[in-house]
Amino acid sequence: MTQMQSPYQADNLPQLRQHANSMTLSFAKPQRCLSSAVLNGGYGLADAWLNLHVSGADCHQPPAHTLQQEAERLALNGRVVGMMTAAELSSLHHQSAVAASQQVHCWLTCGLSNCRRIGDPADDAPVPGTINIAVWISTALSAAALAEALMLVTEARVQACLDEGVVSPISHLPAGGTGTDSHAVFCPDQGTEASYCGKHTPLGQALGESVYQACRAAVNSRWSPRSPCRQTSRK
Repeated sequence: MTQMQSPYQADNLPQLRQHANSMTLSFAKPQRCLSSAVLNGGYGLADAWLNLHVSGADCHQPPAHTLQQEAERLALNGRVVGMMTAAELSSLHHQSAVAASQQVHCWLTCGLSNCRRIGDPADDAPVPGTINIAVWISTALSAAALAEALMLVTEARVQACLDEGVVSPISHLPAGGTGTDSHAVFCPDQGTEASYCGKHTPLGQALGESVYQACRAAVNSRWSPRSPCRQTSRK
């Protein structure tokens, strides 16, 4: 697996744009998407991705409505997959890789004030802070392979958080993310489909490594060892 180089045509790559309170990815053609996004989550076609920075003062209306308003303000056309984060947009990390002429790009923003361990007690008022991830793969994936890719994104995030010593402020045990993480995987809607995207495939290796490296770098750059959401000893 090599980093940062690809035969994929540059004019087909997603275009990242950063705005005052948000960042967007725009696609030349509608892409297949599977996501846990607030706006237009689930499975379907997507024309753009929106990651909106919010604070507590911005949460006076339904999140999907706020995201739709921002998409309209930015004149994003078509179906927009939208997420929210209280993390600073300066936490953005990008990683890309190539395997067997297939390119993977990962964009990630990171906040950990809301970190949780699986099984922690549920609460109605989580502290803002989340890990939002968008991944684009240059080859079409079957619906099953797209689900497999989203599984790998999640597992890579969990592994990165564990390796960086993230702990839950509730249980004080190792935590694999936050209570409000949102992830999306995009791929072309046309072309020969890849049927698999697991750890035994070059594509799965590239995907997992890209997300893992981006997430680990983001956590490492945003949190000191003295943070209450971080253990002092790390792998």
